[in-house]
Amino acid sequence: MLGLILTKAGILNSYFEKILDERFHIKSVATESLFHLIDLIKGGYRPDILIIELPESQLADLHPVLEKFKIKIPLLLFATKDELDLHASSIPYHPLISTIDIATGANTVGNAIARLLRIKKRQEHDNQRYYQVSSDHFMQSGHTAYDLYIRIGQEKHLKIFSQGDQIESYELDRLTEGGERELYLKENDYAHFTQHLLGMASNNIDQKSTDMGHATALAVFAQKTLNSTLHQIGINESTVETANDCIEIVSKLVEKNGTLSDFLSKCLHQDDFSSRHSVVTAYVAVAMLSYTPFSSQSTHLKMTLAAMFHDIALEDEELIKIPSNEDKTFNKLSSHRKKIYLQHPQLAVDILNKIDGLPPDVETIILQHHEHPDGHGFPRSLAFNRIHALSAFFIIAEDFTHSIITSGIATENIICILQNMKIKYHHENFKIGMTALIQALGRREMQKSQNEVKNVS
Repeated sequence: MLGLILTKAGILNSYFEKILDERFHIKSVATESLFHLIDLIKGGYRPDILIIELPESQLADLHPVLEKFKIKIPLLLFATKDELDLHASSIPYHPLISTIDIATGANTVGNAIARLLRIKKRQEHDNQRYYQVSSDHFMQSGHTAYDLYIRIGQEKHLKIFSQGDQIESYELDRLTEGGERELYLKENDYAHFTQHLLGMASNNIDQKSTDMGHATALAVFAQKTLNSTLHQIGINESTVETANDCIEIVSKLVEKNGTLSDFLSKCLHQDDFSSRHSVVTAYVAVAMLSYTPFSSQSTHLKMTLAAMFHDIALEDEELIKIPSNEDKTFNKLSSHRKKIYLQHPQLAVDILNKIDGLPPDVETIILQHHEHPDGHGFPRSLAFNRIHALSAFFIIAEDFTHSIITSGIATENIICILQNMKIKYHHENFKIGMTALIQALGRREMQKSQNEVKNVS
C-alpha cells in the first residue's frame, strides 16, 4: 500500500510517515508542492491514502485530476482547530474525506486513517462487477463457497445465499422460478469459481490436448489460461464463441501450409506473451466489430486471421513485446534488430500470400498494424485518413491487448488505459473504434461522447 503526504513542514511529513508505516505498513511519499503531488498522480502513482495540510489554496486543482483519471482516494485533511472551523463550509461531505485537528494524538490520527481505508475497501467490494453462472452448478453442492445473487434490475442484484449457507434444491428452484435459472457471482468470486471448475476438468483436458484440432486447442487454451482474463475485462460468451468459430475456419485455411499450421499450433498450445497477445487480440477485435457498422462473419474472420498471424515474421519474443517504433525499448535495439522489427509487417504479408483463398483486406490490416493516426508509425507513416477502417480497429484492439497483458487487468488500470487511448485515437475511424471497444467491454462509466476529448491537430 502507498501513501501521499502534502505538508508545509518536514517534521509533519515524518510524523505522518511514521504513523502510516508503523500502524498500516504503508510506504509513503511526502512533498511540499501540490503541483508535484498532481504530477505524481498524472504519472501513474496511485496512493491508497492522501494526507493534505490545510489551508491549501490550490486544492481545487486536485479535484479535476482525480475526476479525469476516475481515481477514488481517501483524503485526510488536517489543520489546527481554528483553521478547520474557518474552512468547514468549503470542505464537501464525502465518505472518503475526513478532517482532523493536528493537535490530536497519533492514535486518533491513526483511527481516522483506518476508518477511511475501511470505507474504501468496502466501496471497492460493493462496486465489483457481477458475472452470470448457471444455477445448475449449485443444485447438488450442499454448502456454497460463495455469496450468490439474483438480478432484480438492470443494475441491481439481490444476495440470496451467503458464503457457507446450506443450499436446498427446492429453495433454489423457488428463488429462480419464472424461467430465471441464472445466478450471479461478484468478480473476485467468479475468478475463483472459474479456476475451481477448470481444476476439476484439468486432467481430462490434459489427456485430450496432445492430438487435437486447432479449434479444440483454442477452446482448451482459452479455458485453461484466458477464461478469467476475458471475463474480467468484459468479453462476453457470444464473442468467445464467435472467435472460436473464426479460429476453426482459419485452421482449415492454413492446414495445408506447414509453416502457418505450425505457427497457429504454437499460439494455441503455449502460454507465452506472443500466444496470449495473438489470441486475446482476436477476441478483443471481434468484440469491437460487433459494435460497429462493419460487423459481419467476413470481417470477424479477417480480424482473426490478422490477429493470429500479424507477428508471424518475428521469432524473437522481445521484439514482439515492443509496441511501436517510438517505444524506448526500440531505440535500444541494434541496427540489425531494428531492421527486422521495421520489416516484419511486410514479411508477414509475404508469408500469408501462400494461403489459397485469403480474404481481401487481411494483408492491408497486417501491413498497417503499426501505423499510427498521427503519421508516426511504420512502414509507410500513414496518417489517420489513409489508414483502412479495419486496420484502425485492429490497431486499437492490439494496443489495448498489449497494455492489459503488460500492466494488468484491474478495473482501475483498464479505465486508465481506455482514457489514455481515447486521447490518442480520436480521429474518424479510430474514434468509432474506441467507442466500440468501450461498449464491447461494458464500461458504462467510460461511455461518454468522444466529443469530450479535445481534438489534437
